[in-house]
Order: sequence, then C-alpha cells, then structure tokens
Amino acid sequence: MAEFEKSHLLKRLVSDWSHRHAAFVAGLGRFGLNNMLITESGCCGRAGSFLTSLKLPPDPRPKAEACLYHHNGSCERSVSRFVGGALFIDNFYRHKCYQVCLKNEKKYVSLGKADVCGKCLVGVPCSFKNPVKEQDANAG
Repeated sequence: MAEFEKSHLLKRLVSDWSHRHAAFVAGLGRFGLNNMLITESGCCGRAGSFLTSLKLPPDPRPKAEACLYHHNGSCERSVSRFVGGALFIDNFYRHKCYQVCLKNEKKYVSLGKADVCGKCLVGVPCSFKNPVKEQDANAG
C-alpha cells in the first residue's frame, strides 16, 4: 500500500470515541460515577472494538443503572480511590488523571507504556459484577 494511502486510511479511522464508548453503544453496559463502563462482569476489564461494514441489528442498551451511586446514591468509593484528585461527584478531570499516569510512566519506564492505571476500579462494589443487580436481588 502506498504511503499516501496508509496515512489517508489512518486519518479516516481517528475518532473521539473510545473502546468503552463503542461497548456502551453495543449495549454491553452503563457508565458509572468513575466514568468507566460497568458491565454484568463489572468494570475491571478491557474493551476492544473493530470496524465492519456488516449489517447487524443493534442490541438493546441496558436501561437499568449498574452504578450504585447513579442507582440510589449509596456508593462513592471510586471518588476516594482516584489518585491525584481527578474525580469528584460532579466532575471528572481526565487530564489531571492522565498526568498521574504519565508521571507513573516516567517513574517505571522499564515497564513500558503506562497511560492507564485503574486504581479507581480496585476494591469497589462494581469491580467484578453489576452491584445494582445483586443489591436488587438481595432486597427482593
């Protein structure tokens, strides 16, 4: 493939969407207070996406919340887990969060790229499950 064609193709594939946004559109979960996608298996995971021209019917997006904070205000643990003071109940400073990641990347350069950390996802009710579904099942 000619160099022009490669660069033109790459420019066409650039997007403001992330893999987790693509997963949301695909109906795999809902966003929590921590700005992460909470699926039936929680928010500790990675999403990937690919482009296709195949015509597929969309899956319905979940209507019910998967975040305890959004559901009934009962959890704010991810706010205290966020390093660098980037997450608040009413705001998320993604650039501040990313600066912490870049600082870690410089400190641990031998480990390679470190542009994500996930500390806000550790030890919270939504780490490995949909806590709203579990809470509702236990209540009824």
